[in-house]
Amino acid sequence: MFMKLMNALAVAGLFVTGSYPKCLSEEFLYCSKSNVEVQYTDNTGKIVINNAEEKVAAAFRYLVEKFRAGNVTNVKRVWTTNNSNSGEGTTLTGSYPGDNFIDYISIDGYYFGTAQSWSSWNSFEEVFRDAYDAISKFQKPMFIAKFSSSELGGNKAEWIS
Repeated sequence: MFMKLMNALAVAGLFVTGSYPKCLSEEFLYCSKSNVEVQYTDNTGKIVINNAEEKVAAAFRYLVEKFRAGNVTNVKRVWTTNNSNSGEGTTLTGSYPGDNFIDYISIDGYYFGTAQSWSSWNSFEEVFRDAYDAISKFQKPMFIAKFSSSELGGNKAEWIS
C-alpha cells in the first residue's frame, strides 16, 4: 500500500521563510506508527519565487532529514520531474536533491495532443524521451508516475498502449 505525503513544492515556500508546517508533524507520527510503505514524491518547481529548483531541492532534503531524525524507516522517497518543464529558469533535473535523498526517480507526463495552439500529436516515446534521457544519469530505479493524454488530434487509446 502506498500513501502520498505532502509535496515538497508545498513546503518550499514555508521552508525558505523558516516556517514549519504543523501537518508534517502529524505525517511523521503517522508514518512512524504505520505498517504501510509510504511514497513521498516531489515535482520540479516552475514558480521561480517560492518553488525555484534549488528551493525545492532544499525542501526535499529538509523533509528527508526530518524522517531520518524521527527514525521513520518505512518511507520510500520518490523524486519526480515532468516530461517538459516550461517555466523560466527550470530544467528537467534542477530540483534533484541528491542520490542520498532518493530511492526512486519518476516522470509525470501530461500530453495535450492538438488541444492547445502550441501542441501537436506526438508518440508516447516522443513525449517522454527528453525527461527519460535527462534523469537516466541518476542510476536509480525509474518509473512513469502519472500520465494522461488528450483525445484531440489522434487516438488516445493507441497512444497509451
